Amino acid sequence: MVEGAALEKRCAGNGTVGSNPTLSAMVCYHYSMSPFLVSFLVTAGVTTWIYLKFQKYSGNNTKQSTMAASAAGIFIFIVFYFIANSILK
Repeated sequence: MVEGAALEKRCAGNGTVGSNPTLSAMVCYHYSMSPFLVSFLVTAGVTTWIYLKFQKYSGNNTKQSTMAASAAGIFIFIVFYFIANSILK
């Protein structure tokens, strides 16, 4: 007997999409957050990813990685803020 099958069945919601919610179910959560907060969180994640990639490719050159990630982060924040502002308002 599989013990996880009962949990899957109870948490299925309407029973047609399984345990992963559809995109329309996730969109309603974003309306409670401001575009600034959404942009900041996305930028923090992407900037961290860029920093780690630059660290790997530059041989752990911290100054170069920090400057590149900061410049990319500023650009990403501005672009994503305007996108989020037009979608969430």
